[in-house]
Amino acid sequence: MKRNLLNELKEGFTALQDAHDEKITLHTHSVENKPAPTITPERAV
Repeated sequence: MKRNLLNELKEGFTALQDAHDEKITLHTHSVENKPAPTITPERAV
């Protein structure tokens, strides 16, 4: 089955609007904030 990305985007924006209007509650997740790793030039190559 092929995906219809335009319909998926439309559905997502409709869900965001409904959540903003307090019609529905979207699922939320908590994530741990980690600092960005330091990368040296030697490691990047």
